[in-house]
Amino acid sequence: MTVDASSTGCGSVMLTKTVDAVAKAVVVPSIVSIKGVDYKVTGIANNAFANDPELTTLTIGNNVTVIGTNAFLGCKKLVRVSGGARIKTIGSKAFASCPKLSSFTISSPYLAKIGTYAFSGIA
Repeated sequence: MTVDASSTGCGSVMLTKTVDAVAKAVVVPSIVSIKGVDYKVTGIANNAFANDPELTTLTIGNNVTVIGTNAFLGCKKLVRVSGGARIKTIGSKAFASCPKLSSFTISSPYLAKIGTYAFSGIA
């Protein structure tokens, strides 16, 4: 998977989008290498995958601490989310309007905040 990552400082990056617009399964890595330098992937940006027409499964790397607002809003085919052992925050409407989302397994003991309507519109 190729990522467009914006630096958030302190040796970490935030996933902003994938280059593969038709990916069905996405794995957010724990670490990415950019120009020979390794960075921890610590967040998924606001709107990163919003309204992705093909995404069905998502595996979140263990360094991710934040899932941004609207990050997966409107992913109509998203069925399964797993991983994310260090997630602290799930943003508002992060998984809203994902009607097929039936399996959400995040086993983070650090989860402290779930934004408003983060899971609204799920069957």
